[in-house]
Amino acid sequence: MKRGVFILLLFCTVHSFAQKKSLAVKRADKYYNQFAYIKAKNLYKQVLAKESNQEVQLKLAQSYIKLNQPDSAVVWYEKGLKDQEDVDSVHYINYANALASTGNYQESKQWYIKYKEKVGTDRRSDKRIYSADHIDEFFKDSSRYEISSLNINTPEYEFAPSYYKEGLVFASSRTDEIAIKHYFSWDMKNFLNLYYAEINEDSSYVEPFDNTINSKFHEGATSFNHDFTTIFFTRNNYVEGKAGTSSKGVNKINLYSAEKGNYGWENINSFQYNSPEFSTGDPFLADNGKVIYFASDRPGGYGGTDLYKTVFVLGNGWSSPVNLGPEVNTEGNERSPFLSKEGTLYFASDGHLGLGSLDIYEAKEIDSLKYIVKNMGYPINTSRDDFALIIDDDEKTGFFTSNREGGKGKDDIYKLLIKEAPKVPVIIKSFVKTQGDDDTERTTLANTKVVIYNKTEEKEEEALVTSEVGLLTYALKPGFDYEIRGTKDSLIGSDKLLSLLEVNEQTSKTVELILEEPLPDVFDTRFVMVDDQGEPLDNAVVYLINKDTGEIKVLKSDEKGSIKALLKPETAYVFKGMKKGYFTNCVTLKTPPLTKGKKDLKKPFVLEKISLNKAFEIELYFDVSKHNIRPDAAIQLDEVVAFLTENPGLQVELGSHTDARGSDTYNQALSQKRAESSVNYIVSKGIDPKYIAAKGYGETQIKNECKNVVRCPDSKHQVNRRTEIKVTGVLDEDHELSTSQYDISNLFDVTNSDEDCLENELINLE
Repeated sequence: MKRGVFILLLFCTVHSFAQKKSLAVKRADKYYNQFAYIKAKNLYKQVLAKESNQEVQLKLAQSYIKLNQPDSAVVWYEKGLKDQEDVDSVHYINYANALASTGNYQESKQWYIKYKEKVGTDRRSDKRIYSADHIDEFFKDSSRYEISSLNINTPEYEFAPSYYKEGLVFASSRTDEIAIKHYFSWDMKNFLNLYYAEINEDSSYVEPFDNTINSKFHEGATSFNHDFTTIFFTRNNYVEGKAGTSSKGVNKINLYSAEKGNYGWENINSFQYNSPEFSTGDPFLADNGKVIYFASDRPGGYGGTDLYKTVFVLGNGWSSPVNLGPEVNTEGNERSPFLSKEGTLYFASDGHLGLGSLDIYEAKEIDSLKYIVKNMGYPINTSRDDFALIIDDDEKTGFFTSNREGGKGKDDIYKLLIKEAPKVPVIIKSFVKTQGDDDTERTTLANTKVVIYNKTEEKEEEALVTSEVGLLTYALKPGFDYEIRGTKDSLIGSDKLLSLLEVNEQTSKTVELILEEPLPDVFDTRFVMVDDQGEPLDNAVVYLINKDTGEIKVLKSDEKGSIKALLKPETAYVFKGMKKGYFTNCVTLKTPPLTKGKKDLKKPFVLEKISLNKAFEIELYFDVSKHNIRPDAAIQLDEVVAFLTENPGLQVELGSHTDARGSDTYNQALSQKRAESSVNYIVSKGIDPKYIAAKGYGETQIKNECKNVVRCPDSKHQVNRRTEIKVTGVLDEDHELSTSQYDISNLFDVTNSDEDCLENELINLE
């Protein structure tokens, strides 16, 4: 494909070889470096007819790449890369691309992998490797599109259509009696000029667009404002009869504009951000000419060519170009931007997920310069180059360029008919419940007003009403995010999000709207559950205990750690929070007199993550040389019972330690007896033996200098006579949630539920 003047001169990468070259090779290299690839190719083939030369084989493969003949490139890359490892990485990705362009996806995958191994991180390779393994995904929506070739196509290049009056303006290398004839050494074809054709079922009449704009160099992609009085077009760097070149002698691609006058197009001006050192082209005028999208290989981009955007500011001209960002641009090449009336950006790329070479993509902007990009799939895209898509305002008809097999020429323009995507049936059910009640206590709600809002496009889709039994069915277009809102009278409304961005089949969706009857005289309160690192905790359980009435409610945090609670004014509450893998925590709260509005608690509710083998010392004393449980020790052990009860699933070790006085053997035995006595007491209080083990350490873990031969006062020996609780494991068990006072008492003492709580830790409501 002659990828428009923009691509032709942009990807001119020259690779030299170190070994001594023959005269024929030097001549071929000279043509290659001058971008005369037809002549270079022929000379390289003559050399290879006489000798086998890997460097020449790779140069010949490169020439076929430049001429966009992937089948021939594959043949010579296969020879040039056979048993060769020490070559430039560009050959790896060129070979991979050529293989993909010929539909050999699995073999191309292996070369993308080799390329990635050689150069390191490369998103382009990652995407093409994924594409090779999921090629069927690009054929899912093929029934939505009808493709047909236009009668205006010839055996030469026709590409980059743009809407103009009743037809299309496009670029072509065709031969005719009117156009100025110049031949391009790249492929010995005519230089590109602009043409116009009215488009109807039978028309094949084509005429040169305008000889003021057509020059002896290339003209490429164009774009017009809404009344066709301004044109932006792509051309070689050529102004007032003079060609400009870069510091390396290359005539780059630039953007130009012209105005419609009484006698044709006039006032041809160079775009404000052109440069002789890089290419700028493929314009699209949006917002009636106040915004330009374009492609460029200017410094600072993500890859070969990137897409940019600039806005016209009255009095200052065009704003500094802004790169469209990494969701759109890749390490590869992006080009041919087109913005539909509905705001969808269409463009071509060889760096995203795709079928090979250039594919056409649609991108929906979800935030400023944040896009969701999707390959449009077969038959719009094939393994060959597909690019330069334009869409009518109704988004049902369009035109694009492709060099797919079966065409008339090297690039052809195709017409695209788009059938409406099958809509997704959405079943909406409306319910009502009393505020604060569980969802299971809901009842159906008749005549609920339902508003469907398209969040992606930021517009209201429809306002509807549910039936007498609270049901409503409505079909929605896939590819969008929706918000479903339900309201009725004085009830508290319900909002639900429905994402249809990735719907590939016409499967129904169900949305349940649960409206609430507001309770009088309550605070609608929210707080957040977090761990000791400040990260939100989902599915954490909070028992909300009304200290005045003994009423208990069970609450659960959502995926963001948020919990909603209804609190009565001037009431004392205890919050007990629990989650598997975390220590139970509790806080108290006294609500103030009732005021209007929601009340958010300013401090989060923190649960500490359980760390295995973390020891907690308890004040547990025994008589000298005794191991029986004294009354004061029983009080301490009751706290251990409460700790295990409030932290279901914890496995702990109760370890007993002695001081160093007495023999090692005696102290070891005494500590084991004390530990066992303590555990037996805890088990007698209802704790399952599988959750607690006894361990006597004797004098093996002295905490200070008071060891066997050291004389110490009793106060220092007392430090070593200690009992510790250490968490050794967490069994995969959940306690059953319950709101009954009888069942809750199995978890903690409701009557004294705030004895160990941090008072006002959540902060009082104000």
